[in-house]
Amino acid sequence: MSLENVFEIDVDIKSKTAIRTPTVTQNDAVVFNFRIYDEGRIYNIDDGSTFTMTSTRPDKQAVITVGEVTGINTIRFKLGTTEFEVKGKVEAVIQVYDADGRVSTIPFRYEVLSDPSGDYIPSEDEETLIQKVLGEGPKILADAQQATTEANEATEAANTATDNANQIAAEVSQAISDARQATQDATEITEIATKAEQEREVSETERQQNEAARVQAETSRQDAEALRQQHEAQRQSDTQTAISNAEEATEGAQAVADNTRYTEPYNEATEYKKNNVVRYGKNSYIALQDTQGNAPNASGDSEYWGLLAVGGVDGTGLVSSVNGVWPDENGNVELDFSAFATKQELHTLNEGLSDNINEVRDSLGTHVSDYISHTGFAATTGTSNNYTATLEPALSAYAEGVSLRIKIHEENTDVVTINVNELGEVPIKKADGSDVDAGQLKQDSVYTISFNGSNFILQGEGGGLNNLDRSSLITSVNGILGA
Repeated sequence: MSLENVFEIDVDIKSKTAIRTPTVTQNDAVVFNFRIYDEGRIYNIDDGSTFTMTSTRPDKQAVITVGEVTGINTIRFKLGTTEFEVKGKVEAVIQVYDADGRVSTIPFRYEVLSDPSGDYIPSEDEETLIQKVLGEGPKILADAQQATTEANEATEAANTATDNANQIAAEVSQAISDARQATQDATEITEIATKAEQEREVSETERQQNEAARVQAETSRQDAEALRQQHEAQRQSDTQTAISNAEEATEGAQAVADNTRYTEPYNEATEYKKNNVVRYGKNSYIALQDTQGNAPNASGDSEYWGLLAVGGVDGTGLVSSVNGVWPDENGNVELDFSAFATKQELHTLNEGLSDNINEVRDSLGTHVSDYISHTGFAATTGTSNNYTATLEPALSAYAEGVSLRIKIHEENTDVVTINVNELGEVPIKKADGSDVDAGQLKQDSVYTISFNGSNFILQGEGGGLNNLDRSSLITSVNGILGA
């Protein structure tokens, strides 16, 4: 049996392992035995697993060695002269493959020292042959010479020497045959290594294809996220526009309210604002626009003033006419009450109006409790993950399309449910059907959710105005602005 330098090395495929740098000598027979572990546990090597070691010499040439499974978690790499041909530090990588592809890559380093005995040491087979030829050969030749010298003295001794020479020749022939067999074995090993490398290349190609597919999926995810952010930015812009419009409308309404007041008897030196009220002559007028020095028209409306009230006949507030009837010379007005409704007619009209009011009230109550046509609002109570909400008027049943805005009283720490008006717990999901993330629902924030028949779906991943609220707000703002 030949002597080998054996290095026992423990490595872990999932955690970084400190490996002492082995030191080898050129032309030595070296074996690396790697014991494989998985996070400290013995890694059970499958029959279909493949192991290769790539040694990158100091001259940057890579040499691949195929490993051999020798135990439940042990791989044996036998290195030859090719790996040690250049002295110096060698960067090595152990790659572990299973049926699905590469499992792990384990880097380490070893150092090659120069051979102090010379550049060449024969192999085992070569050494056997040389020993036979150079070791016993000279002795045989000496014996033959001695036999020749003594041939004349002892024919029997010469015959013995000849037999010995024939025996040595047979041994030399056997050594040559053994060397040829070793060469054939080496060729077969090379073919096995080549096949293993081809299989590794196929596995690497599949890995690269899988990586390309992963990159494509990640790109699609990023595109979808960019689109979602674009929609969110547009939603925030629409909301801000609606808020700005509402603020402008409020400011306009406040200006109208502030200016609609009686100021003084008309004075041509005063700067009047739109909706200011003045008295001019017997009548009262309201400013139709900002104006100064443009007196009202005593007989009616003008470009700057609208007739608001007509003074009495004496200009002190008495009426000038009643229902189109002017007073006589004594200031009396004779009225014809036949055109007015009787008490009974007014009573009947009142009953009809009461019925209409009740009908409108009932319709309004039905509309208010219809949480499909409009969105309700409630502040949550309960625990941080099992919310409860109470709508007023109460929601009668969960129905597809029911939506509400909820103000979160406590941030969630896990998946979330909500129980509306004690109708039962219903999960709150994202738009893609997945559970909301822990911490996604923030305390004191308002979110819109809509029932899809089985779950409440979080709208817009965080709320804001939904389409119905936005439409209602814009309609209200446009009504205030006179759009």
